[in-house]
Amino acid sequence: MKQMIILLAAFVSFPMMAAQIHKWIDKNGNVHYGEKPKDGTESEIVRVSDKYLIPYVDALDAIRYSEVKPHRPVALVDFKFEMPGQSSGQVRIGRIPCTEPPIDLYWTDGVVQFENAGTAVTVADTFNENGYVFENALGGAPSGGSLHLNITIRDMKFNYCFERGNKKSQKAGSYLLIEWELIDPLQRKTIFKGKTKGANNSFDQGYRLKGIDISAEQSLQMATRNLLADQNFVKHLVPTDLKEMKESFGTTVRINYSYGLANTSFNRRVDELKANSVTVKVDGGHGSGVVLDEKGHVLTNAHVVGDHTKFRVSVNNRTYDAVLIRKENIRDVAILRIEDHNSDFAGVNIARLEPDVGDDIFIIGTPLNVGLEHTVTKGIISARRELNNLPFFQTDASINSGNSGGPVFNSKGELVALSVSGLFTRGGASLNINYLIPINDAIESLNIETESTMAELTKQLEGKTVVEGTKTLLMMIDEWLDEPVIKLF
Repeated sequence: MKQMIILLAAFVSFPMMAAQIHKWIDKNGNVHYGEKPKDGTESEIVRVSDKYLIPYVDALDAIRYSEVKPHRPVALVDFKFEMPGQSSGQVRIGRIPCTEPPIDLYWTDGVVQFENAGTAVTVADTFNENGYVFENALGGAPSGGSLHLNITIRDMKFNYCFERGNKKSQKAGSYLLIEWELIDPLQRKTIFKGKTKGANNSFDQGYRLKGIDISAEQSLQMATRNLLADQNFVKHLVPTDLKEMKESFGTTVRINYSYGLANTSFNRRVDELKANSVTVKVDGGHGSGVVLDEKGHVLTNAHVVGDHTKFRVSVNNRTYDAVLIRKENIRDVAILRIEDHNSDFAGVNIARLEPDVGDDIFIIGTPLNVGLEHTVTKGIISARRELNNLPFFQTDASINSGNSGGPVFNSKGELVALSVSGLFTRGGASLNINYLIPINDAIESLNIETESTMAELTKQLEGKTVVEGTKTLLMMIDEWLDEPVIKLF
């Protein structure tokens, strides 16, 4: 075993209650005992004086990862023990049955422990041999974009004997019940939680050097493979297809959003942009959002919406009820519509072109508490990233809890992205590595389309003279084509 340390406290046993155990014989004539009968076999219930017999556990086939596209890495961020009664220190976990009388094994805090690094290596090796990327982030910061894995030992059993005159030569059996929790930091929620078992009974293999370590490692390997055999876990590691997101909705939502013109700046429009940046309030929390059109459609993060059914949107110093139109959890975007509003919302302009690395950006949101609404922060596009087959912008601009779903503008005051997440230390300090959802991806994943290009053109030309209209039209063509046209003015 890779430095997996198991320390056991042994005490003379006391008389024990008889336990009810299932007994069955497999096709090879081997006798098995377990807490539950094995499916497809005939078992009998027996009563034994030792309830610490190692139970039988089915070894399942792990689902191998064979996709060409890489998946998001899994990072182990926490490993702990939480067993019933462990605080008292009197948790029997097994026996040394070869002595007379037998000796009970107890778990006490620090007396039985898996050395963390060794545990991480064993789990990592099992992930790697089945095609998955795994990293040990215990005591450190996980890589950007990784899924975070927490491991909790819920139960354990160990039986072992040592060779006379050589206590390091052992034959052993072991059992582990492990709870796994997979967290997506981009969605800021647990996406999988489940338990698996692993067992190994190698008494028939005779004495081996550090036999109990070997048995424990094999139980951990089995529990990990059984996790990778669970489709409900593995599905979260498969790269996401943006096209499939869009098609999953079937119908298109039509919103009269408009594209920007290159004849202005963020600084000139900051008051207008703040007036279309909103606070989305739900029971127990809040996030940010942005108004897309005059009908009050608001774009935000799906994790801001969550599973709530009631929403309040604060905009222009007023608060309105809102309804959920659509949300997409994987891309982490959602559309709300403000109800019964009397104000004429303008909506922001969407950029046709994505920002380049190094470009200035401006973020508006409501960080930390609602009293800080319309906070503006500035940064740059630090990099382009692909996480779980989805594109993100990385930025050094300050983003805090409450900024989620807030608009990100370029230097022209055009909407280029939504705030979504950031990396923080365990103490809560920002690492200045924050992620943004490109606006065109957000819109596409929700299957949203503008009502019509002609409607947009009509809106842009409304009230303008022929000369002003011609100038506006040329600027729109310039923006659409991403190349200069003849400048007459």
